[in-house]
Amino acid sequence: MPDFHLFRIRVVSPHQATLWLPSSPDASPPVKKAPPAPLPHNATPSNAILKALEASPESHSKRFGKWHIGGLTPLSDSGYYFKLGRITKRIEPQWDHIRRDFVDVEKAPAPYTHVLLDLETQVCGLAFNRAITQTARTLGNRLAMLLNNAILPLELHGLEFQVTEVSNPDDFITQLKEAYTIKRFSFTALRPNFPHPSDLASAAEEYARDLDARHVRLYATGKSLNAELIERQTREAVDRGGAVSARIQAHPNAKPGTIKPDRNPVILGDSDVETERQKRDTFARIKRRYEQLRRKTGDE
Repeated sequence: MPDFHLFRIRVVSPHQATLWLPSSPDASPPVKKAPPAPLPHNATPSNAILKALEASPESHSKRFGKWHIGGLTPLSDSGYYFKLGRITKRIEPQWDHIRRDFVDVEKAPAPYTHVLLDLETQVCGLAFNRAITQTARTLGNRLAMLLNNAILPLELHGLEFQVTEVSNPDDFITQLKEAYTIKRFSFTALRPNFPHPSDLASAAEEYARDLDARHVRLYATGKSLNAELIERQTREAVDRGGAVSARIQAHPNAKPGTIKPDRNPVILGDSDVETERQKRDTFARIKRRYEQLRRKTGDE
């Protein structure tokens, strides 16, 4: 039975217009490129992801080979199952009875793996298959590559799909709670996932978008920062694919030190998807585990 690694799919709004800078003082004044067309009001990450999957995207390159998405099947109002795989080539020696000789025959095996997706939260479980990639994170990168290769409706052109590994920040948060004081806290904000709530992280994401930056980093410093608010912000930042760090003083006589979350991927073991019922059961486990991570520390 495969292990499912949890990933989050983010749908990033089109880049802001960029400036063309003249190469010499005699060149024409800077010209601003036309901004991308505004997204329709009814556009949502769920709709964009579903449209990309329904297009059965594929990717062909010398570096990564031929990759495909297929077998898209609904499990519930927000749940979907599909397969992700690649076509490989290999030469196999065989015996040709007609020629009465050994010949080399080209084969094209297509190993694949299983994916369960919750459109409501844009969280998916990727079943790790070493016959396809050496790491689960690489599998997530290939999923992003395929989604970005999908032929989307005109009104969704310009969107970028990002697939980030869901990490469990509980150990990091425990260190924050047990610390004598928190001297500094920082987090990065990526470009915004549309639509998004109005909060500090969203404002930072919009700033990153307006700057045409990959991310921005925010810092907070003080004698003793609010651990409860930092826990909330840590979960938000990690959920959105950002990085966090803190400088804490473990006890009154200790020197302050910087801590960062360890890479702690969320994995569901003993998960089978051979039947429709098993697919739905595993999908429910994935959704429940993600909701637990977003709410509070706890195990399944």
